[in-house]
Amino acid sequence: DLGAVVGVATGLRWVANESWLYALLPPAQLGKLVGWHETLIHAMQAIGPMLIAAAGLASSAGFYWAAAAALACFFVLPLARVTMPQSALATQAISPVTVLLNMLGSLKDVRKGAGARLGLWAGVMDGALYGMFAVYCVQRGVSAQQASVLMVVFGLGGLLTSAPLGVLCDRKGVGFALKLMVWTGVAMAALMELPLAFAGGAPLWLAAGALGMLSPLTLTMIVATQDASAGSSSNAQMGGGDFGQAISQVSLAFTMGTVAGPALAGWALDTGGSTAYAVLLTLLCLLGLGLNVRRPATTT
Repeated sequence: DLGAVVGVATGLRWVANESWLYALLPPAQLGKLVGWHETLIHAMQAIGPMLIAAAGLASSAGFYWAAAAALACFFVLPLARVTMPQSALATQAISPVTVLLNMLGSLKDVRKGAGARLGLWAGVMDGALYGMFAVYCVQRGVSAQQASVLMVVFGLGGLLTSAPLGVLCDRKGVGFALKLMVWTGVAMAALMELPLAFAGGAPLWLAAGALGMLSPLTLTMIVATQDASAGSSSNAQMGGGDFGQAISQVSLAFTMGTVAGPALAGWALDTGGSTAYAVLLTLLCLLGLGLNVRRPATTT
């Protein structure tokens, strides 16, 4: 199943890439780094639907482009020559059974760790939006081809806002950025239900772009990395200074969320139609207000 392959590949990318990358900078600059890193990811999330829209939904060209993108990784990997700090390199060999137990234990981490809680919420939001927003658009009278273009606009929204959100976290704190995202999501969920949004009206296009800024994964990685590097009780909950373990826990929480998000959104669309989907997005956004996130530590 291609979904399983993509899921495993995403998890490997997270644990290996983010653990190495986020261990290189001091906490005061994490927001900027995470923001630009997520910007590059969102760029690909915008380019992917753009290629599919250009090739047509019935073409297999998208699969070949995806394979080419995966193979291109081999050309950039040799550029990653910076060595991770020794404090972040302490790892232990673990068995598959231990991995499974850690996955089950991540349920406890979601309850205790701010990064894991935020990761679970981010996964639910990501799954509900990326997984079902195009289906919502079709239910509102948009053609399948238009829906793919709307997903490009959605991806561009994340592309343009990830870096500013990271800088905002450095300056105002993750809590402030989270509230901004929540209320933006609530406003856009209401906007896309206006009569003018039917059949691809202007409000739906505006909502698609603005909903793209709901990239709580940017905030999640900042909180998780802060927890992994801080010498506090929060740090102990996220695995001490082990960046790999911290990112793994967030990855597992996010993955659980991405399973629940499309399931909830699909249920809403099947039982209550497009309006139920908009109501669900509103409720999911408001859940973000109940997450206990702290302002990242800054240094002078």
